Amino acid sequence: MYPRDVAKAKKLMAEAGHPDGFSVTMPDLTSFAGTPALNTAVEKQLGAIGVKVKWEKVPPQEVLGAMQSGEYPMFFTSMPSKKPWQDIQLSVLRSAAWNPFQTSDPELTELVRAARYADPGPARDAAFKAVNRWLVANAWYAPIMAPVQAWASGSGVRIERQSQGSPPDLVRFQRSEG
Repeated sequence: MYPRDVAKAKKLMAEAGHPDGFSVTMPDLTSFAGTPALNTAVEKQLGAIGVKVKWEKVPPQEVLGAMQSGEYPMFFTSMPSKKPWQDIQLSVLRSAAWNPFQTSDPELTELVRAARYADPGPARDAAFKAVNRWLVANAWYAPIMAPVQAWASGSGVRIERQSQGSPPDLVRFQRSEG
């Protein structure tokens, strides 16, 4: 829905009163995520439209709390998608842990209410799709990547489904030969 268009983004920045960009402090996730490449990618993408990122070191044990506190006007996080109602509870509801500014909108609130109480099946599916359309159309998130996970197996390999939300049992994963 939002193709990369730096010129249009700069125009929108100017219309929003930031023709020369602005500076923002974000939590440095290298101690948490283990790689500076993520910060570099975020910095380059935002820098292309004049947003200068100042990275603030946060101890790993405090990163999640700092992001959820509302202390930072923006931050990067990677959240897996679960079931629609779980995702809404996690990051959309005004009281959600990943809605640090308690953002809400009357239209969204009504769409969420309708989805939550819709009859199971096609009606509920359509209601959750309406919530998703609203979130995308109103740029509730600013996605920068979508990891793809591919799994393959061969004879003699048993695949065991894990329930969502469980941490993976890394003992079961072996390096592939070849």
